[in-house]
Amino acid sequence: MMRLITIMFMLIAAAHLVSAMKIGIVIDNPTGMLFDCVDLARGASAKEALDASKFQAEYSYGGGFIDSIDDLSNDFGNSKSWWFYHCYMDECELSNIGIKEYRINKENSFIVLGYYSYDENYEPLSELPELSFYDACPSAANRLELHNVKIELENHTLYDVNDSLIPVIPNESLKLIVKLENVVYGNCGVPVNGNIEFRFDKVRKKQEFNINVDSGERYSLEFKIPELSPGNYRAMLYIEGADKYETYNFERDIYFHVVKPTEITSNVVLATTTTVAKEQKEHQDETESKKVIVVKPQSFTPIAVIIALGILVFILVVAVFVILLK
Repeated sequence: MMRLITIMFMLIAAAHLVSAMKIGIVIDNPTGMLFDCVDLARGASAKEALDASKFQAEYSYGGGFIDSIDDLSNDFGNSKSWWFYHCYMDECELSNIGIKEYRINKENSFIVLGYYSYDENYEPLSELPELSFYDACPSAANRLELHNVKIELENHTLYDVNDSLIPVIPNESLKLIVKLENVVYGNCGVPVNGNIEFRFDKVRKKQEFNINVDSGERYSLEFKIPELSPGNYRAMLYIEGADKYETYNFERDIYFHVVKPTEITSNVVLATTTTVAKEQKEHQDETESKKVIVVKPQSFTPIAVIIALGILVFILVVAVFVILLK
């Protein structure tokens, strides 16, 4: 019974996490713009978002009216006060309800609290600067991804470096091919710049890259295998990138099997992408042959029953949650 209760609480917590989203908070005060980003459940109030941020706010009228933020108080004698805007992506609107009443239900939403002068009609005199959700939550804007790394031999055979021992001969000309993509999450993003560096024995190759928003690029570095004795050798690939907000680092090991020119066709298995050396292939085949297992039907156990009950309870909780939201 205790195990079932534990599972129920875990499922309820999981349902809460699924409904959580990022909310941006922007403070526009006389000294400049300040930003923060918090994770809250869908439907949280703007006040809850401000309270969850790094900023310290004081309120009156039961939390519906902002008196000060980070010790900067309303100055009605000089017609200056805090103003609350609710925003989605890059569109903002001056709120006509209090910060405590306004609920945030959309992804990519943020709030702006601006300290502005106002006129005799109690309208702000300052215009809100151009802002985006990603100004407050920059880590959610885009990400550099390394999709694949391949080695192309002189005979145009391609090897995936992740699972290949690549057969080569001294002085053979090779090409290192790298696919990078600047993936954007949402409608905003920034370019990513960086360097690709390849090191193998005394070989050093380096190339710069600049990838625009929501696009991918393929880069290639040409090099020759040094004069090395037969055997296995490791090369290193380093990729360093950065955008306005984040830095990215990737490292890949690349393994070469150097042989004499007369041995390249007799002792090494040549194939296309994801090729392995002959010894590795034989080992892989042997391993696969051992994976043939007769699966016997199993009877239900108390644990299986508990899990089934937990899933049923989770479905009921989610159904109730959806009904309440409506």
